[in-house]
Amino acid sequence: MIVRRWSTRYFGPLMFAGSAILALWAGIQLGRGYGEIPMPVLLASAAAGAIVLFTIRIEHLFLGWLFVAPLFQNAADASTIGKALSFALYLAPAAVLACQTLGHWRKRSDVSVIDVFPAIFAAVVVVSGLVSSSLLSESPTGFAKELFQRTLIGVVIYYFLVFGPGAAIRTATIFRALVAGALLQAALSIVEWGTGWSVWGRYAEYTGDISRTTATLSSPGALGAYLGCGIVLALAVIAWSGPKHLRRLSWIMVAVGVPGLFATLTRGPILATLVAGLGLLLLSGRARILTVGIIVASAFALVQFWPQIEQAELYQQRFGDRVNVEGRADIQDVSLAAAAEKPIFGWGYGSFDTAKLTSSGSFDARVKGSLESTSHNTFLTVLVELGGLGLALMLVPWLVIMAWGVAAVRRRVENAWFLVGCMGAVLVWGITAATTDQKYFSFVNLLPWLLLGAIRRVQSDRGDPSTSSS
Repeated sequence: MIVRRWSTRYFGPLMFAGSAILALWAGIQLGRGYGEIPMPVLLASAAAGAIVLFTIRIEHLFLGWLFVAPLFQNAADASTIGKALSFALYLAPAAVLACQTLGHWRKRSDVSVIDVFPAIFAAVVVVSGLVSSSLLSESPTGFAKELFQRTLIGVVIYYFLVFGPGAAIRTATIFRALVAGALLQAALSIVEWGTGWSVWGRYAEYTGDISRTTATLSSPGALGAYLGCGIVLALAVIAWSGPKHLRRLSWIMVAVGVPGLFATLTRGPILATLVAGLGLLLLSGRARILTVGIIVASAFALVQFWPQIEQAELYQQRFGDRVNVEGRADIQDVSLAAAAEKPIFGWGYGSFDTAKLTSSGSFDARVKGSLESTSHNTFLTVLVELGGLGLALMLVPWLVIMAWGVAAVRRRVENAWFLVGCMGAVLVWGITAATTDQKYFSFVNLLPWLLLGAIRRVQSDRGDPSTSSS
């Protein structure tokens, strides 16, 4: 009797712990490259990992993944342990979310043709990759990982939130996980700026003698976009009457996020956050007068101190770097020329650099060597690689869902603060994406799909599925 009771009580936890240890061991061996792991052991480890992930309650899996995801991709790949954890805590949970979405598909009475666009976009990416990518013949598993990590994961998260189990997750909990993750990255950015230390080793970018922080995202532009989204979401709670229990987190996010964003010294996300943040505040009746006063005072101070600002080393090496701007203009012009040659279907997935070099034969660059750089515009990359068809499939649902969000806010739905924050965050991402290619930064690249999925949930049969703000 005692043995039977003990086994009933502890069998589940012991199975869970054993599976986690086995899966982690295999991941570390793969990350370190210690020869070939026997296929039976590898399959057993994969099964053990699946047992762990499918055992976790789906809401907790998603929210935990949303919080830790930025820690375990991009810069983590430079570390043996980090690479293993990236598979275990970033890619594997996302694959489980995809399975859970297919297995628990929710019917909606308001299904729109717009909801099909993300799936068609994903299909176009896959077909284009199969036809044009050389990585498929070199490494089929590497090809599958790249497609999933760079593009498909965002579409998975969209459907998880709109039609999958994520439709039942409360708005406030999604906000907490997303903003708490951004807050952690902001704190790491400040620490990196002050001490030079970062989680996965020094990965900062330098312009002259000036260091630009990256935290765990390996790019100041990607970090800036993520922090900007977190700041705007926090401002929405403060200025648009968000839940009181989220105010403290929001104020902390703004207080830590702003210096963390500035530490990236990246023009795109800083400008994007200013535009979206000020727009959000101006449209809020509560903060409009204060915002106007801040804008006027800032403009007056800028005019008064402009000569000193212009002579500062920081301004000259970052914000006043005309060579950098002209170099990006060169890449933009060549990109448009390449897109004009194959306007409908593009040159094929992953072909941007090839298309750029092919179209730059007679191009007279403004800056010597500028065309050696890759794309600095996410939308131009999509246009060149997937053509006008691919760009339309990506942007049309974004524009339509944003319009639905505006209509919902005008109807004064209960969670209007969250809709405003999500739309402002999409704007931050969009402006930043026009200044850097986000396809290399998986988690940041999925953010717009996540935010748009959160907006789309408002169009459910019962209104917002998370009508409770708690």
